[in-house]
Amino acid sequence: MKRISGLKACLAPAAFCGALAAVIYQTEGVAGFRFFLNAEALALVVGGTLLLVWAAYPLEEVRRLRSPEMLAYAARSAKFMGLLGTLLGVMMMLPSAEVSEMPRRLVLALNALLFGLILAEAVFVPWARRLERKRVVKSSLDVTS
Repeated sequence: MKRISGLKACLAPAAFCGALAAVIYQTEGVAGFRFFLNAEALALVVGGTLLLVWAAYPLEEVRRLRSPEMLAYAARSAKFMGLLGTLLGVMMMLPSAEVSEMPRRLVLALNALLFGLILAEAVFVPWARRLERKRVVKSSLDVTS
């Protein structure tokens, strides 16, 4: 199997998300996106990822976002926060006696996982790869000079 590299590797997750959004829009219209717009899940994943990265790296390095290692850590943190949001959503859903609250909690659980994976695989991983490639090119230019 041939491995995709370069710009194509960075655009592949974005192209998939765009195609998925087009299919949802064609079949359901704008109302099809309401299940994906969960502020609790988004705040949990994005806020938790930022807090974990901030706790592990100096604030100045977090502001600059120029370290591939830090971005790889952010990708792992986003996946972890997505999984944590899924577990919290399921835990909040199970003891609920009201049947009307169950779909809301299930949407929280699944959206947290979705947001964590999208943030990791469509944002942080391609960004880290791009910075790593720049670092390799720069170091090879320095060696040849």
